[in-house]
Amino acid sequence: VPEDLAYARTQLDRIAAPLAVLPGNHDIGDGAAWTYDGAAVVGAETLGRYRAAFGPDRFSVEVGAWRLLGVNAQLFGSGEPEEDEHWAWLGDEIGRLAPGTPVGLVLHKPLVPPAGDRDRPARYVPEAARRRLLALLAVVDTRLVVSGHIHQALRRDRDGVAHVWAPSSWPVLPDRIQSPIGAKWVGATGLALHDDGRVDVSDIRLPGVDDGVIGLDRRLAHRRADERDAVEALDHPRRFRRAAALEGVSVLGVVGPH
Repeated sequence: VPEDLAYARTQLDRIAAPLAVLPGNHDIGDGAAWTYDGAAVVGAETLGRYRAAFGPDRFSVEVGAWRLLGVNAQLFGSGEPEEDEHWAWLGDEIGRLAPGTPVGLVLHKPLVPPAGDRDRPARYVPEAARRRLLALLAVVDTRLVVSGHIHQALRRDRDGVAHVWAPSSWPVLPDRIQSPIGAKWVGATGLALHDDGRVDVSDIRLPGVDDGVIGLDRRLAHRRADERDAVEALDHPRRFRRAAALEGVSVLGVVGPH
């Protein structure tokens, strides 16, 4: 709802470091063909509310020698008019990259399902859009794909590209509802991006935030003191020098000073 987006924007404005923000399913909905009963469907109305609160639903930022490309995964496969424009923008951005530029893709949904988990568009980028994204990424020096959404942390390598799932910054889901794929804990992920294309990944525990479980933990209501401590942790200038911190409900990038 608009009030939730406005509140989230107020909290993010407390972070002094430059931000790059992307929407997730809880912000703008999902494709009509696979959204859950009663859940929002991505469209002009939900996109408009998000953009009014946060600005563009994509980004292209330089971090040292790197180029980070943030895309709106909720549009892929939706059939919305904005999807075609989104693809055109991404193609233009990739076409302008200098040879050898390390590239990181940032999006809400994981791009590729890991072995052992069922492929479904509500959880992962839909298959047709995935093939198109992988083809675009194959022509540049892609080193990193970062996502959230699953409320689990996971790191794996696929064809020389590091795929990193950030954990939830609020709760995790009980195992009876969601089988463990990665690690279920609450916090953030730190990424130190080196100019030679290497990536150092670190786990960040947020002060005052426990590993709450939806439906089992009565303490999940946000406490303002906890939010203050978490914002201060994310705003630590040395921790996020040339780094991106991503939270797992809607992907949030924090890029520290160069």
